[in-house]
Amino acid sequence: MIIYTSGTTGSPKGVMLTFENLIANIEAVSEKVPIITKNETILMLLPCHHIFPLMGTIVIPLYAGSTIAMSPSMASEDIINTLKEHKVSIMIGVPRLYYAIRKGIMDKVKASKLAMVLFKLAKLAGSKSFSKTIFKTAHNKFGGHIKYLVSGGAAIDKEAVHDFKILGFEVLEGYGMSEAAPMITFTRPSKVRLGSAGQAVPGIEINIVENEITARGKNIMAGYYNKPDDTAEVIKNGWLYTGDLGHLDKEGYLFITGRKKDIIILSNGKNINPEEIEMKLEKLSPAVKEVGVFAMDDSLHAVILPDFTKIKNDTPGDFQDFFKWNVIDPYNNQVSPYKKIHGFTLVNEELPKTRLGKIKHFQLEKFAVHMKKRKSEENIKLFEEYELIKKFIEEQFEKDVHPTDHIEMDLAIDSLGLVSLSVFVHASFGISIKENDFAKYESVIKLAEYIKENRTKLTVENIQWSDILKSPFSFSLSNPKKQAVF
Repeated sequence: MIIYTSGTTGSPKGVMLTFENLIANIEAVSEKVPIITKNETILMLLPCHHIFPLMGTIVIPLYAGSTIAMSPSMASEDIINTLKEHKVSIMIGVPRLYYAIRKGIMDKVKASKLAMVLFKLAKLAGSKSFSKTIFKTAHNKFGGHIKYLVSGGAAIDKEAVHDFKILGFEVLEGYGMSEAAPMITFTRPSKVRLGSAGQAVPGIEINIVENEITARGKNIMAGYYNKPDDTAEVIKNGWLYTGDLGHLDKEGYLFITGRKKDIIILSNGKNINPEEIEMKLEKLSPAVKEVGVFAMDDSLHAVILPDFTKIKNDTPGDFQDFFKWNVIDPYNNQVSPYKKIHGFTLVNEELPKTRLGKIKHFQLEKFAVHMKKRKSEENIKLFEEYELIKKFIEEQFEKDVHPTDHIEMDLAIDSLGLVSLSVFVHASFGISIKENDFAKYESVIKLAEYIKENRTKLTVENIQWSDILKSPFSFSLSNPKKQAVF
């Protein structure tokens, strides 16, 4: 099998995985540590051209004789119906999905004083069975059969794992890469250690070399297809050099502390080489003197040093608009969604670089924040439709909203978020706007103006991705005849 990846050296390359590589991962979680077995039903959500969902939701379940349940879409209603109808016991997803679920549940809990008391009580008790009893209705909304939430593709925030534990859900985090088919470590059931990606796959060795994580075993790839030099960079004496930094504790739990190189990993598991994007942006306009790309708030941002002498004197609008519509927008129109630039900052100083002239990517966010100036929003007349949309976006996505913000570029609302925004607009204003149509509106204020002119109703509906929580929570108390409903 050949799986293409950005890999640990940057450029796309074909990872050659042998049957031995695959079977090492398969047996690890179906036999040696029986997580995926014939008695389980696995929910398929993620695209299977990535090795993590390919193995986790197709190959291993087929080997183990498990049932595979497929949701017809990423819409919350379809996912919840699939969970219930097929009695799904294992969800396999990326951190972004679990953050959305966690937010929906915790928003509901925080809205009630009694629910918060019960949450704190469950935290003190530290009992999974107690938590599942207290939050039984929440579990039932996920079908009532969930045993494990398996997370991979990127590191998941330990606070999210902790909250799920208090709620009675067990998160099993794994760590790996395509070159390891894909697992290097995974968390064993009932042995979650906050902040750790678990212990080594059975039969796999892990060693820390100058703070870099290396691995050796039957799961390690044969090499990169037709790229012997790239292969030699990452496989040395049988050891895979991952490019990740970390350490092992005394019991073999792996803690990842960062990336050795500049490959950006978003919470949805996507790997991005910033240099490739920078080269494309530079080619779009001679007015781009320097550009650096970095991740901020789990989306891509650019910091641009303009060459003002290359901008025509008769160019309408301000410089911010010039770069938005002549550089960023043309670039975004030709790339995959996860590679889109969701915000940019114009600066008047050179970007931070090494003595050899290479951009110091790890300094870009701090540099951009320091240089950024908030654009003026004076003389914009606001109205009720705008305020409702603003409130929804701020509560749902925890972002500050300004009238001239671009929905995708400035606010970084991804496809999952656009689904919930579409549901909100339809429920509140009676207007159907498809996910892909939001890009037509240049800003939040433009969207609000369209809604104001075309709405058929005005009913405030706080619809979130967490429509899984449409109905009230019911928390069981010590007396089985009494319940607290929220």
